[in-house]
Amino acid sequence: MYRNCALIGLACSVLSVAGTASGAIWTETFDDGVGRFNITRGQGDTLYVYDPVDQDLSATFVVQPQPHGRYASLGASFTEQDVFSYSVKWTPLSGTGMANLGFRSASYAQWIGVNIRSNKNYSLGYNNGVDSSPVLDLIYEGFPSWAFGNSYRIDLTIDGPNSTIVFTTSRLVGNDFILQDTITWSIATVAWQIDRVGMFNHQDPGPATFTMDIDNWAFVPEPASLSLLAVGALSLIRRRRK
Repeated sequence: MYRNCALIGLACSVLSVAGTASGAIWTETFDDGVGRFNITRGQGDTLYVYDPVDQDLSATFVVQPQPHGRYASLGASFTEQDVFSYSVKWTPLSGTGMANLGFRSASYAQWIGVNIRSNKNYSLGYNNGVDSSPVLDLIYEGFPSWAFGNSYRIDLTIDGPNSTIVFTTSRLVGNDFILQDTITWSIATVAWQIDRVGMFNHQDPGPATFTMDIDNWAFVPEPASLSLLAVGALSLIRRRRK
């Protein structure tokens, strides 16, 4: 079950955590289905299936001409002036393709995300313009490789004011995630406007597919961003009451 889904509930929740060091605005456990991840692109509806037994989302990423994806709204826009992050548990099942887990703009023209590659390398991909503009992949091959059947956690933090992206990967051992590695990428100062988080196929050529289970997805803005989100939500409530 996901938290803070109603507009008024969102505003109250934001105000309650804005004074803390940081905290998740919402966490999607997929216990009741896809929950917040109700925004689709391309063939997203047919490629993401809720598993009521494991209570997670089974996602199959198919390389095809048209991008497909499933996304959740963040409830507000976040820009290069903000600091925001997500964490997600993922378990690779099969395939030889590539998936991207990350942020997108409403127009899908901008995205920042972690590419999970079948050759067991992670990379950071981001696109600052329209879909046809060049996509920059920052590849770091020093991360420990992943293995099918194991579970991992990704933490991705976008620090706009400092023009950095911090990526951390951990492996589930017993009941705990054990840190594997972390790296900070420096990126050019650009204008961002991100308002959703989710997953989509990476458009490499070829018919490859990649399947994984996805669970416990949390979105975490920093305090300054929380304040902006609270103001925006309350403004919407006031307009509705008029």
